[in-house]
Amino acid sequence: MMIDNSLLQSWVLCETQATMRYHFGFGLRGQSAPLLAGRAVHAALAKWLTGHLDEECLNAFDAEYHLWATDNVSPEDRLSYPNVSAIVWEFLRRNPLESMSFRVVHNEQGPLVEQLLKIPLIDGVEFAFPLDALVQDKQTGLYYVLDHKTSGNIIKPAWLSQWHLASQLTGYVYGAQKALGIPVAGAYINAIELRKLPKSNYPCAVHGVKYRECRLLHCNFQMLGPFTRSPGHVSMWLSTILPLTEQWKAHTAWLHFRQADGWNAIDQLPFLRSQGLFHYEACSNCPYQEWCRAERPLDVLDSIFVRQDPFEYLTQKESSPLDTQNESA
Repeated sequence: MMIDNSLLQSWVLCETQATMRYHFGFGLRGQSAPLLAGRAVHAALAKWLTGHLDEECLNAFDAEYHLWATDNVSPEDRLSYPNVSAIVWEFLRRNPLESMSFRVVHNEQGPLVEQLLKIPLIDGVEFAFPLDALVQDKQTGLYYVLDHKTSGNIIKPAWLSQWHLASQLTGYVYGAQKALGIPVAGAYINAIELRKLPKSNYPCAVHGVKYRECRLLHCNFQMLGPFTRSPGHVSMWLSTILPLTEQWKAHTAWLHFRQADGWNAIDQLPFLRSQGLFHYEACSNCPYQEWCRAERPLDVLDSIFVRQDPFEYLTQKESSPLDTQNESA
């Protein structure tokens, strides 16, 4: 069995949500522009981290996003292809790799960029996570996980402060240490704001010219961190994740037992707990909200949802290794 941080976050939030998504694989129909835009940005940044030319980085972005976004996203949307590609190009222009305070770590297989890492957690369960990159500080020599984040607004204090204790980063740091045998001190967040850039003829109060002339100056990128993780932080994470993993393992075993005993496990869905009812905004942000509001009718599941592999984003990293041709030394 494989788990990741998203599964355990869902399990803590709501038993129904976690079971629908991670046991039965029910997902919303259609593809998500934020997800695909983020994946395309990651593809460009993987090339950037391995020393490719800016044009090659943008070609990697185009291959993932250009055609789909042109057909499915409004030209006026913040996630339109012209808007996101302009932001990616400006990031590359402002941030030549050699100007960074870190260097990418290599092992015998090549650069530690866009890797799928797995570590054993409890008997029969692996913790899996995507490593965007492992980097080493040029001055201190310390090792850090580098994680790319795309968001509509990265300047909100709550978004910025969440990473100090985030389970995701703690899991990445601990997992990288165990999987690679390298002492990892913490993590950096490479935050890229995918906001709608201004392009009107109105004057900009900041730059004193028309917005269409200074639109790229409104791109917002921040290298946040380092967010350190002490042994105490890791111990706190382990003392929480291990019992949560045992609970999830027991829950899925119960569902398999019901199925083997002649019951349809899906029939148990209406009777699962709904802890999300007691979490602020949990239900309003849940893809299964309308189904729960309709009192969880089982006969409409296949018409509303489509079966998906919840770990597809991880298996893609495993089956599509980074093309490292033309890397910098």
